[in-house]
Amino acid sequence: MTILIVETAVKGLAILFVAAIAAKAVSRKSAAVRHLVWSSAMLGLLAIPILTASLPNWQVAVPGISVPDISFFSTSRPVQQDVVTAEAFDGGIASPTEVHGATADLSIASGPEVAPNVTAGKVAGATPGSALPSDAGVAGPSRFAAFPLLIAIWGVGFLILLFDILRGHLAAFRATRRANIAVDERLLRQLAASCNALGIRDDIDVRLSGDVAVPCTWGVRIPSISWARPTVLLPTASLDWDDDRLRMVMAHELGHVKRMDWVTQCLTYLACAVHWFNPLAWSARARLLQEQEAATDDLVLQLGSRAHEYASSLLDIARASACFRPRIGGLTSATIAMSRPTSLEKRLVAILDAQLERSAIYGRRVLGTAAVVVLLAAPLAAFHPAPVESLDTGTQWSPLTGTTLTTPEQDLVPERVPAPEPESVASITPPERSAPASNNDGRDPAVHVQEAPVADVIPENVERSASPDSNKVRVLLQALANEEDAEVRLYLVRILGEMENALAVAPMADLLGSDESPDVREHAAWALGEIGDPSAISALRSALSAEQSEDVRRKVLWALAELNAHESVSAIETALANDPSVDIREMAAWALGGFEAESSAESLENALRDESASVRRKAAWALGEIGLDRSVGALTSALRDDDDEVRETSAWALAEIGSMTAADALVGALTDESAGVRRHVIRAIGEIGANDAADALLEILQHDADREVRKMAAYALGQLDF
Repeated sequence: MTILIVETAVKGLAILFVAAIAAKAVSRKSAAVRHLVWSSAMLGLLAIPILTASLPNWQVAVPGISVPDISFFSTSRPVQQDVVTAEAFDGGIASPTEVHGATADLSIASGPEVAPNVTAGKVAGATPGSALPSDAGVAGPSRFAAFPLLIAIWGVGFLILLFDILRGHLAAFRATRRANIAVDERLLRQLAASCNALGIRDDIDVRLSGDVAVPCTWGVRIPSISWARPTVLLPTASLDWDDDRLRMVMAHELGHVKRMDWVTQCLTYLACAVHWFNPLAWSARARLLQEQEAATDDLVLQLGSRAHEYASSLLDIARASACFRPRIGGLTSATIAMSRPTSLEKRLVAILDAQLERSAIYGRRVLGTAAVVVLLAAPLAAFHPAPVESLDTGTQWSPLTGTTLTTPEQDLVPERVPAPEPESVASITPPERSAPASNNDGRDPAVHVQEAPVADVIPENVERSASPDSNKVRVLLQALANEEDAEVRLYLVRILGEMENALAVAPMADLLGSDESPDVREHAAWALGEIGDPSAISALRSALSAEQSEDVRRKVLWALAELNAHESVSAIETALANDPSVDIREMAAWALGGFEAESSAESLENALRDESASVRRKAAWALGEIGLDRSVGALTSALRDDDDEVRETSAWALAEIGSMTAADALVGALTDESAGVRRHVIRAIGEIGANDAADALLEILQHDADREVRKMAAYALGQLDF
């Protein structure tokens, strides 16, 4: 068993090495092609131990190798034998303690009990029927004492991960049982349209769940089992999404169903459970999940969705997951979530890159190709290296026991070998702040912030280096200083930003203040945010007031937020109050909310009277993030705003502050014409514990026409004491 584990590990490394080369070779192809490479490799990893244990050995002579002698933890001593003849071994197995009257002392200081076995080999002076010399000692079996320990360590790791897989699927099953079957007419209409567009004929189970913050998918259609079918879990906030977002979300989730990604993901996790000790296996799984999402994104874009709208939807959904507190844990190991914050940046860059290839490969082809790869891996699984000597003498080296076995014609010499060993049986992390955090029900203020500006001149993404070579940075900076073409400068700035080396801060600051190209200045601001050096704050603050380009100012605000530049609060407040661009004022409100600076409360309260509804909404969100009682009056006034979303966000902010002084205004807003506003108001009443509102909530529970409002009323009543 131990040698099987070792061989599986070595052969798995070979498969991953070949997969890495293949992925590099197809790096310019579509994400679906790269996903095909990694999924085939991971299924090959899963098949290797099964094939190695079941296929006949293919012995290949390798000069210079020998049977390993694992002697650590050894407490062996010679086993004394009196007279043992070859005829005593009828069929090759002796009694553990006695062979035709000859007793073998099997006692050792420590280690497992061992049974004698028969091995090949000729001993000088020994012939069939003759006795061995009485002083012939045989190495004790405890030199293999480390094997059970290694097997136990592997088995514990495997069982822990297997338990995690089972726990995740149980959580997914529970979340599905708790969810409500979708009956919303708009949602069902988008489901039917996406099924038709993708050619899906299976029955899809779509449910609304309060246990998920982002859309996720799990399950597969199993013939003759009525309840086994793909399931899409949507957050309850999806009822407030517009038709375009519903269409894109449904296309994404059904794209996973069409590609059979859930099957691939489960098998991949099982392969990692077998190879848990190999970090390259986990790295390959991460690449597979990344390409899986990118391939599904490509599928959504192929169906006609516009890139910037789709990217904005992904960003909003990711924000919703940042503040969500799931009631059921473990879902991530069993479901495919639409928007994972850890991989969002690369996905947004890829979605917005119009030059990428976006061909599709569906699930049956993925699994079929993986099956072919498994068949091709069979010779590797059957391969076993053997010493040249054993093949020359007609003997075979057994990879499972580490011993040499003879052909029947050879003389039998008894030797103590190890007994056969039993077979072993098998909270959401917030993303880096690049957009506003969300509220608990997914209705989060939107801001269209591109994580990293990407120009058409960039031929491919540049891999980020954690510790770039300073000499390389200096060479690139010299090239940047001498370059006259703006597009080439832009590309150099992109590379330097991804290197994240502080040597580039001063040159980026100079470009931000003086370069003639707005695109280069925008990239320079982005690079300063990526590098994260506080010495860039002064240059960014100056650019915020002096820069003419709206895009550059927006990126400057993003960079200041990345740098957590609290000393720039006053400059950002000035932009919030005076900048002519609605987008810049909205971005400034978002940045102030991210800083959570109490000194900004007055500026944000004034922004609640901004002419733009999007700025007012962002200001309300920021006040909720800061959470000061002094803002309650301004927010209760905003409950009468003309814009539904401003009123919703104001109610959310009041819930976050949790002040009883807002109770009367919230009760008055229970009659709001917007169901979304009423739902947020009711939630706020429950959060602050406004017990006097119990009668009004009971009235809503009995008579409100909106089901989600009634559900929220039930929740709020459960929070009150009456």
